[in-house]
Amino acid sequence: MTGKGFRKTICALGIAAVLSGSLTGCGTEKQPTTYELGMEALEKGSYTEAVSYFQDMLDNETGMEAEAYRGLGIAAVRQKDYATAISWFQKCLDAIPENRNYMDFTEDVLFYQANAYTKNGDTDKAMNIYNQLLTGKHAGRAYLLRGILYADDGKFGQAGQDFRKAVDRDDSYEVYLQIYTCYARNNREADGAAYLKEAQEKIPQTPEEYYEMGRINFELKDYDAAISDLKTAVEGNVDGAIMLLGRIYLLNGDTDSARELFQSGLSTEGQASVCYNGLALCDIADGDYDSALNNISSGLSSGDGKVQEELLFNEIIVYEKKLDFTTALEKAQAFAESYPQNTDAARELKFLQNRTEATPPASSSESSGDTGSAGGTDSTGTDTEAGSGIGTSDGTTESGYGDGSTDTLGTYAGTDGTYSDGTYAGTDGTYSDGTYAGTDGTYSDGTYAGTDGAYGDGTYSGN
Repeated sequence: MTGKGFRKTICALGIAAVLSGSLTGCGTEKQPTTYELGMEALEKGSYTEAVSYFQDMLDNETGMEAEAYRGLGIAAVRQKDYATAISWFQKCLDAIPENRNYMDFTEDVLFYQANAYTKNGDTDKAMNIYNQLLTGKHAGRAYLLRGILYADDGKFGQAGQDFRKAVDRDDSYEVYLQIYTCYARNNREADGAAYLKEAQEKIPQTPEEYYEMGRINFELKDYDAAISDLKTAVEGNVDGAIMLLGRIYLLNGDTDSARELFQSGLSTEGQASVCYNGLALCDIADGDYDSALNNISSGLSSGDGKVQEELLFNEIIVYEKKLDFTTALEKAQAFAESYPQNTDAARELKFLQNRTEATPPASSSESSGDTGSAGGTDSTGTDTEAGSGIGTSDGTTESGYGDGSTDTLGTYAGTDGTYSDGTYAGTDGTYSDGTYAGTDGTYSDGTYAGTDGAYGDGTYSGN
């Protein structure tokens, strides 16, 4: 089966069948269902709003319990409350009507539940689910994710066998990228690169495939080829392409091209907040922090809510760079309340608390370490630009290395996946100065948003 065929097959997971649809037979537009509203809220990152919709379904709609529990489970995953997510997904499975054909829907929920088990540290239960799914319609995805569990457990022989079975069933770019990410995370990058080079032999046909090829060339550090691919993807309006192309420009120190790209993207439907976030990153790279705050404000006011978390996080970083640690601390405290599972924010808050409570105000000579353009907040100030991730999550574990601590070169060596030499890794979309790149296809829980609604664990948003 071709890669595109695989993703379209998963897209038929039965979600559309349980929704009432957006149009009647005579073409009259209907109001979105409560479920659709909940899923839209999830896509915007408005988790509290999404939960309220799904709870309303449980209270007021008969026969939609399974869909409501699924939505609640996804919301919990996005908030990194994996134990709660596992419980919601089990309720969903228990609520599936026996007299309806829910095979695709059931597999979808099982993939989600296995992902939550893995995130919660119970890989044995995740493995059991993947073993069960090997006989299902989406066996290729099950082999891939089981292989990832094997690799993360150091069982590379078994992992390699599963990866080959996964590719045999699905030769999509995304599968190759996830295999690469897994190997790279386990310090076997050469093994992963072999899969990417195999994928390079494929010829992209659509803007979406050019985006995926751009991601592959990006991982192989062939930036010229990646730029060429991503330009085609941007012209095709592929979600994530603008941010990744802009990131490469920033990595190359070409803020002018990045700024021009993000400026032109402001008029693209659904890309305003992403592009304002990108412009803010350009401002941060150029040291124009007042302009960065203006662009962040514009992004937050754009209304699409697409990268609200990233924008709010970057706002904290900008105040740090302005040496306004009091305001940065206030912003970080508010952020932690809204996004309690964001580990980068927790680390940033701890730094700010230590800075404001235990350290006297820094003189200009002392403060350079905290305000280097990519030195982050570890008081070293080496001016190395770095970033992490392009949405190649394996959907089961977060990419990155170490224990989340900062190293001595001004870049994070821990769970945000960045290296001290300025190269990219990981999947959480952060730069070494703490800023977020925005919607390049990943969520902070390691799942992948994709270009057609797919997540990195093989499940779909239902939209």
